Amino acid sequence: MMKRILIAISALMLIAGCMSQGKSKELDEIKAALEKQNADIAALRTNINELNKSFSLENTEMQKDRLVDAALLLVRNGPENTSSQAVQILGYLGGEKAEAALIDIVNNGPQNRCYSAMDALSNMQSKKLRDIVIKRLESCDSQRINSMMNILQNRDRNILLKEDLPLIEKALSSIDDNDYNNNRYVRNCLIGLICKFNQAKGVELVCKGIMTASEPYRKRELIYQVADRRTLSIASWEKIIKTIGDPEYNTEPCQAVLERIRNNADWRMTDLILPWAEFASSNDNFRQSYINALGNLKDPKAAGTMLALYKLASKTSPGNRYEHYFNNYPGIKKDGSNYVLVDDETMKKLMEQRAKRIEYLNKNDKE
Repeated sequence: MMKRILIAISALMLIAGCMSQGKSKELDEIKAALEKQNADIAALRTNINELNKSFSLENTEMQKDRLVDAALLLVRNGPENTSSQAVQILGYLGGEKAEAALIDIVNNGPQNRCYSAMDALSNMQSKKLRDIVIKRLESCDSQRINSMMNILQNRDRNILLKEDLPLIEKALSSIDDNDYNNNRYVRNCLIGLICKFNQAKGVELVCKGIMTASEPYRKRELIYQVADRRTLSIASWEKIIKTIGDPEYNTEPCQAVLERIRNNADWRMTDLILPWAEFASSNDNFRQSYINALGNLKDPKAAGTMLALYKLASKTSPGNRYEHYFNNYPGIKKDGSNYVLVDDETMKKLMEQRAKRIEYLNKNDKE
């Protein structure tokens, strides 16, 4: 890792030096300052090369300290691209000095640099990042809140806690429901966070958003964001689907549901989306998402619907497009070159097993 960082900083310094030299030719009035900067960069580059040759575990900390200095020089004086990459390198290097520099960038640097610094602090798992996040939420400033959406959406970083729910709700209420300054995306992200800590309250906000949104894409974006890598209960999905209504008039949000449940193994979802089968038979794009969802559920109750839609899809597109779903699909077997339903006795047993599985899932939900 350290060698890779050494190489990265060396390359960034070379680029920074070249770009600075180009500027010195165009802007004579800053020639002296640029020459001094280039000299400093060249000296640091030489030192980095020497450190690279003598790399060992014993002098790792010393090397890290000097690398932080090199990265800081690039942050302050390098071109925009180089400076942003140097900010990320500070996050990989870690340590108190790098952390202090990144916090200073967050508090006092330009907005575009602030995004990179927040990500870098997240990468180094800074314990001070939570305080920064809390202050930005408390500010109820949509631009400041927007700057940290990437790290709050990162499922590997649990920066906010359940105790922060009132603060998240307050921040949400302070942001206008419009597309200005990325407001709508930020609102959707905050609703997703509310779902994380209180699913019932979050889903209530989702349903309210679906009912008040006039444009289909807004409903779709809300569902995508809230259900992104987040497990919603069957009761939550039932409320959302009921709120959406008929897919004929709400195709986009219904497709969003289908795409978000693609990896869901809960057979109770089948009962919620089977009523959409009729519309799927008449809409090619929707049918594709619908078959994908049912194919992943592998519910014997949907076997007949799967076969009917498969035959319909085969008329307009290559039939083998969906055949992989029929491998070990309960209730479907291959008869020669065709896929058919299993016999009635086998299907009866499969449905009995399904009933037991549904009973088990319902019991778990109550416990």
